[in-house]
Amino acid sequence: MTHRYVPILFAAIAINVTATAGPTVLAVAPAPQSMSAGLLTEITVLVDSALDASTVNSATIMILGRWSGIAQGTFSLESDGRLVRFVSSDSFSSGEWVTVSISKGLRGENGDALEKGYAWSFWIASSPGSLDLMELERIPVRQIGEGHIQTYGANAADLNNDGYTDLTVPNELSDDIRVFLNDGSGGYGDFTIHPIPDGNSASTNEAVDLNGDAMLDFVVGTE
Repeated sequence: MTHRYVPILFAAIAINVTATAGPTVLAVAPAPQSMSAGLLTEITVLVDSALDASTVNSATIMILGRWSGIAQGTFSLESDGRLVRFVSSDSFSSGEWVTVSISKGLRGENGDALEKGYAWSFWIASSPGSLDLMELERIPVRQIGEGHIQTYGANAADLNNDGYTDLTVPNELSDDIRVFLNDGSGGYGDFTIHPIPDGNSASTNEAVDLNGDAMLDFVVGTE
């Protein structure tokens, strides 16, 4: 039997595809987990390509102080659109933990979104204290004639963006959350009661902006 081999020619065609990618964060300041930022510290973000200025705002770059709440201030672009600078209009609190969250809504000049979200935290430097403490006031968390409600901790944060720290107090036995709004001079008078549905006990809690509206929301775990 005679075998015949037929040569086959394969032609490889190279196609050049130019891939585009959104901006990538290269550096931030203050440095992640640093503990010496000032009360009026400026926050900067350096990316590898020019940004679309219309996307640089508090919706895409959220700055949250653990006690002071959502930071208010102004954003500016420098270094040919690659450096974002934020200057707060109000001071942070001494010893406060600050978190910066950058969403993919931040876009480059070419319209491409940030390659991936980015977040970091740092601490505002603590101020010295004498440790000479004096009781100024006792704030009742119970209604008149009310029994044991078993308060479980409290959260201090500016809930209504008026620049003053408010108090949110969860209670395990009364199954509710009690909110004290600061009167602007450091005092707390009446409180509002928010029941926990289905008889669940309020427990661990935290304040954070969940829906990106620059207002703090309150999250509570139940048991």
